[in-house]
Amino acid sequence: MLKSVIYISTSSQPISKGVLNEILKSSRKNNSDLNVTGLLLYFDSTFIQALEGPEESIDIIFSNIKKDKRHKNVTVIHEEPITMRDFSNWSMGFKELNKEDEHLGFASLEEIESIIKKGDGLGTKAILSTFYHTNVASNRYVETT
Repeated sequence: MLKSVIYISTSSQPISKGVLNEILKSSRKNNSDLNVTGLLLYFDSTFIQALEGPEESIDIIFSNIKKDKRHKNVTVIHEEPITMRDFSNWSMGFKELNKEDEHLGFASLEEIESIIKKGDGLGTKAILSTFYHTNVASNRYVETT
């Protein structure tokens, strides 16, 4: 059975581009090894990540995520069994959102932050899915930072 988990967390300290690259490199390797796909957004010291794949793989990866000292307040905002993946082409898509991204083509940064920080699981899932489908054709946001 496939499972999807979306969580938010807060960085424990300022996160440099180098640390983000380390996170992405290890995430992509681990996800690929365990047949997991997903997306990571980072903004204003907040991580938002969607993971999808075999239930046992998601449980392994999420257990490691909760132990990672680079962030705190790990909160699951949406979890469900799925039959299809939303992020099938990305072992781990990534985008660091900032003021230059004032409008991402489907929502403003302010709207995205509001929905995510409220913990609206379905709204967050819709934003992440839209972000993926808006960017997958161009293969954007799959490289390192």
